[in-house]
Amino acid sequence: PVIGNIIELWGIGTENAKIPSPEEINMFLPYLDYHQLILTKDPYTAQLTSDKIKLDLGAIAKGYAGDEMARILLEKGITSALLNLGGNVVVIGKKPDDTLWSIGIQNPLKAERGEMVGVLKVKDTSVVTSGSYERFFEENGTRYHHIMDPATGYPAENGVISSTIISQNSSQADALSTAVYILGKTKGLALIESLANVEAVIITDDHKIY
Repeated sequence: PVIGNIIELWGIGTENAKIPSPEEINMFLPYLDYHQLILTKDPYTAQLTSDKIKLDLGAIAKGYAGDEMARILLEKGITSALLNLGGNVVVIGKKPDDTLWSIGIQNPLKAERGEMVGVLKVKDTSVVTSGSYERFFEENGTRYHHIMDPATGYPAENGVISSTIISQNSSQADALSTAVYILGKTKGLALIESLANVEAVIITDDHKIY
């Protein structure tokens, strides 16, 4: 959440996308430690340890929105719904015909939307995918995507090109899809295996599915 300066520096997804200089990145690396965001629960407060830190909640915002939308629909008595926030899907119950929802996982190697590597049959859950194919720019034949590694200040390059998480909590799924993408296959799968009721589909740059 404290990676805002790096996100702004690269500007990926905006008209100002560029490759920052190593000096620019190194200037902000000391401020990418999440411990520098201090949270308290009673009362709810958030405090930053330095005015040089900038927050960016992009890795969880859609998931939170999906959870809130689902909560509102359930309060209204809705028992069947599909919410599509673009890479973040939340389903309530089954389809109106009492069959499971079919949620496709985009083929990250294909530019065209709708080319799937597989389909998940789900109910009452959230499916969130992070991938290098969503937001990026190319310079001198190299693609730079929007998922930043806080350890380096550069786009994450750990062999994963698509990370899909299945969880009943969309905020959790959103956060984990980014985390697994950054961690890479081995550490990412270990993280998922340590959590209850969470599943993952990981696609690596050697075109294998885990």
